[in-house]
Amino acid sequence: MKVSFVITRLSHYRLVGPVIDCALKSGWSVECWHDYSFPTTGPKSYLFPDVAAAPEFQYGRPAIRSYHGPADLVERLEHADEDAVVSVAALQDATAGVVPKRYPVWTCMQSGPDIFVSSSEKLKGCDLLALHSRWWLDW
Repeated sequence: MKVSFVITRLSHYRLVGPVIDCALKSGWSVECWHDYSFPTTGPKSYLFPDVAAAPEFQYGRPAIRSYHGPADLVERLEHADEDAVVSVAALQDATAGVVPKRYPVWTCMQSGPDIFVSSSEKLKGCDLLALHSRWWLDW
């Protein structure tokens, strides 16, 4: 199994880190794709997903790669050999509304109840939704 994680902010590792470690423990091939289009100046610059700042994991080290914004992500998805991609964003949010011609199974993880704001139309573009609880299915 080969899985990649879309990291648009360094803080995303707080949510996906345990999932990455579980995948590594299972012997899966794991990559983390860091979005280098994130601003490196300004009030949120500390969240820039610098490849060198990727955390350590208990069960190994994923391959870390960078990409440059939604258009580059679309290109990567269309040529990917991954079985699945995991993101805290819906596919259309991560790709600025562009739906790639082909892409691996897209899994959207709910990052937090206060910032889970994707519309139901955008969420329909996800192949899998990882939610905190069943309550969110009715929301």
